[in-house]
Amino acid sequence: MKNKPIIALPCRSFTVNMPLTPQAQGAIDSYVSTIVNAGGIPLLIPLIENTDDILQLFECCDGLLLCGGEDIHPSHYGTNLEKHELGDETVTEMMQPNSVRDTLEIALVKEAWKNKKPILGVCRGSQLLNIAFGGTLYQDIEQDLGIKGHLALRHKDDSPELLDANIHTVEIECDSRLHSILNTDQIYVNSLHHQAIKDVPQDFMVVAKAPDGIIEAIECKDKNQFAIGVEWHPELLWQRNNAEWINLFKAFVKSASS
Repeated sequence: MKNKPIIALPCRSFTVNMPLTPQAQGAIDSYVSTIVNAGGIPLLIPLIENTDDILQLFECCDGLLLCGGEDIHPSHYGTNLEKHELGDETVTEMMQPNSVRDTLEIALVKEAWKNKKPILGVCRGSQLLNIAFGGTLYQDIEQDLGIKGHLALRHKDDSPELLDANIHTVEIECDSRLHSILNTDQIYVNSLHHQAIKDVPQDFMVVAKAPDGIIEAIECKDKNQFAIGVEWHPELLWQRNNAEWINLFKAFVKSASS
C-alpha cells in the first residue's frame, strides 16, 4: 500500500481557560480534518525558536499547509506596525503578531520551495506566502483603502453562520492552476480577513480578485511548483456549505504524493 503524504501544519498559540496551563499550542480542527479527508496525514509543527530543529522535522514532510491566524509583523515586509481598530477587544488581541510563528513559517516556506514541496496558504497563510518572497500587505483594508464591508470580521458577530457565509464573489483567472482545480470563473467565498495582499513578488501572480479589487488568491508562475494562497477559508466552506471545496485540498495533497 502506498504511503499517504505527510502534511506539515505549523501550530498557533492559544490562551486557554485552564488554570495550570493558560498557554497552549495547536491547530484548528477544521484544518486537521480537511487534510485527513483529502488523503493526507497532518503533522503539527510546534512553535519553537530553534528553526534548525524544525527544518529537521520538516524533512519527513511532503507538503506545507499555512493556516489562518494572527497578523504577520510588518517588519517582515519593510514597514512599521500601524494601529487599527477592529471594534472588538478580543479580536484585536487575537490579531497581535507572533514573532516566533512568523519567523518559523517563513523559514518553512523557503525550505519547501527549495525542495519543490507543495505549499497551500489559507488567509494569513496566503499573506505569509506572499511576504516570504518579498511581497507586501495592506495592514487594514478599511483603513488603508477606505473599502468598507469587505469582511465578515467587522460585523462583530461571532455566530457560526459567519464562518461559511457567502460574503462576496471572486473572479478567477482562467489560465491559472486554481481555475483548473475549481473549474469555474467565479465563485462565492467567505471572508474573515482585515488585511490583504498589496504587492506580489516576481515569482507569483494574482489569480483571483474580489469585486472591490482586493487580491483574493495568488499562485507561483512555475507550473512545476504547487504554491497557492487564498484569502478565504475553504476548510470551512467544504464542511459547511460547498463540498466541492475539498478539491483544492485534494489537489494539494495529490501534489505532495508525487
